[in-house]
Amino acid sequence: MLGMKSIWSGRERVHEMSRGQWLVAACVGAVFAAAVGAQIGYMKLDPPPVLEKGRTLLPFRPVAEAFDAKVQFDPSTKRISARRGERTIELTLNRKQAKINGQPKQLSVAPKVIKGSTYLPLRAVAEALGIHVEYKPGTIKVCTAERCVLIKPPTK
Repeated sequence: MLGMKSIWSGRERVHEMSRGQWLVAACVGAVFAAAVGAQIGYMKLDPPPVLEKGRTLLPFRPVAEAFDAKVQFDPSTKRISARRGERTIELTLNRKQAKINGQPKQLSVAPKVIKGSTYLPLRAVAEALGIHVEYKPGTIKVCTAERCVLIKPPTK
């Protein structure tokens, strides 16, 4: 953990890497995960999140898989799909139309490829998969009943 700063923020422990590109922590309920022996995973978002039209876009696969979602990409159709439990979402690159559990939904920002990574709008996709998203100053908190991940939001 060289080059890290650690601070306590409420019930979460926050770690920031020296490059400042990402921020991840884990908690279980009211107890910091390390205290109860729960698995803690650190995730490097490289490339980092971006902001577009007021929406946070993240490289999708590492975030989805951190919450046990199964992700597929079909390069011939440019279709992205993810399943977490019984919840599904289907998207197509550069299109604002999505299908959530088979029902059409309009997104405010289309999925896109940036520097070889597929970026999706965080809130719409996470909530479609049953993952709660909460924005706090300087942090995006992404949670299920089992785990929370804190992500440093984009600044530009």
